[in-house]
Amino acid sequence: MNRKPVRALCIVACIAAVTLALMPHADLVVDWLQHGHQPLPGAQQPGSAALWEWLQHGWSRPQVDIPDPLPEEPEPTDTPSPAATATPKPEHILARIPYDLHAGNLEFSGVEYGKAPSFSDADALVDFFRLCRTEKVAQAPLLLKSPLEIDDALALVALFDWTADTSVVYGKKNAGTEALFTFGHTPGTRIALAYAGGDVSGLTPKEQRVLALASAFFESEYPKDAPPIVQKASLHDFICALTEYWTDNGQHAGHYADFRTALGVFLDGKANCMGYTDAFQMLATMAGFPVLSVSGEARSPEGGWEGHAWNAIELQGNWYFVDVTHNDLDDEDLPNHYKYFSIGSELIRHTHRVADGRAIPPVRPLIDENYPYGNALFPQLARMRDAEALSALLMARAMEAGGNEWRILAMCDGFDAEIEPFLESLTDAIAKELKRSVRVSFRHSMLGEVLYLSLAMRPENPHQTAGR
Repeated sequence: MNRKPVRALCIVACIAAVTLALMPHADLVVDWLQHGHQPLPGAQQPGSAALWEWLQHGWSRPQVDIPDPLPEEPEPTDTPSPAATATPKPEHILARIPYDLHAGNLEFSGVEYGKAPSFSDADALVDFFRLCRTEKVAQAPLLLKSPLEIDDALALVALFDWTADTSVVYGKKNAGTEALFTFGHTPGTRIALAYAGGDVSGLTPKEQRVLALASAFFESEYPKDAPPIVQKASLHDFICALTEYWTDNGQHAGHYADFRTALGVFLDGKANCMGYTDAFQMLATMAGFPVLSVSGEARSPEGGWEGHAWNAIELQGNWYFVDVTHNDLDDEDLPNHYKYFSIGSELIRHTHRVADGRAIPPVRPLIDENYPYGNALFPQLARMRDAEALSALLMARAMEAGGNEWRILAMCDGFDAEIEPFLESLTDAIAKELKRSVRVSFRHSMLGEVLYLSLAMRPENPHQTAGR
């Protein structure tokens, strides 16, 4: 049998099969045939290497894993790398500030702002505020540089869940705007937030005790259905009843002692102006009133100015000042007065001045229907037009009381007499009418031409002479 035709037919079939298989790679095959049995010029590419392997080892087509393309090389630039220009970590910023940021006793004028961190970038300032919030920093000094202004800083600090008592004192200098932020981390603030959120897990044992006492007050004593001004007065009176003014004359300047917070009011019954302010802010916040703390100065008994803290509160759409510290007389014989209760800025300016740069809402300048003196909701608080009217009122009250002790709180708008001779003469007249000697205890103060009088009168032994 002639096998040549069969052999030729087989060869033709094989060539046809190979040709069909290689058609997708015809250009590479041609290149390979031209260059001999050497690796193809493109063998470094994954596809070419796979074809070379396939041609050498038969018909089994391997699976080729093609890697993702490499990232493009960045174009050369003169801009420094982010690592070279990165703002120092906020932790380092806090560590470099040479003050105790948790003590809460920094004064604006006592800070060297050349040693405080400076910011001209909003993102960096936000990071700084975030760290202050996380680390529960009480105060932080900083220097704002162009283009940042104090309004920018106030907008950025408001991004965080601080409370209303976050405040700033600032002043412009050639180097920028010097600012001292005081953040809302007092015990009163934390207690009010826990009360609102129903979560006491973040409170200290002392703060939990205060929360329990305040909650009991709101359950049993707070006049829930009364007008707002009466509700606010109940907060004021509750603090006055609990507290005696006390200060340590700087012995605890290095830390936030209890007497500077609501803890002193509720647990010890002793507080300075900061403690009164923190307690009022706590209770007012728990009651739902917009309220904040105010820092500045007040006139001392000697006539000078000294550091002081008080509150501002919103009532029926207007803001007023409240100074519970100065309203609390700490005198068992005399009723506490309400001189600094919903008081306007024009009256309080005689004895108080807000720290320069302290950002607070506009306070109503004049007293109005939310002032308790002369308000029908407060019949115990008399308001008279002049000394003659005041004299007639006091005589009438004495006659009504007869031989019994009586007390009065009065405000006189146009008092133009000397208070001690005025009261001595009145005491003599009352004793003559009652036909017995009387004893008068009083405290008074003036705001411009306005007299505020807290007075108690009681009969004495008939054998004693009349007088104070």
